[in-house]
Amino acid sequence: MSRNAKNEIIFERQISYDEAIENIEAISVKDIKEIAAMLFDNNEISFYAVGPKSLSKVVKELQK
Repeated sequence: MSRNAKNEIIFERQISYDEAIENIEAISVKDIKEIAAMLFDNNEISFYAVGPKSLSKVVKELQK
């Protein structure tokens, strides 16, 4: 019920789990970099990730 309430308040409609997953998967490394550039001073940032070995490809992209 909490999720339904949040959807109504924020989006004024219900967001299905499939739509939420689709939106999350559509986020690119470029999107993350743009947000990070707005929020953080790159001279003062560190990054740590735990996940599958394939995550190393994403980490390398973030380092560019």
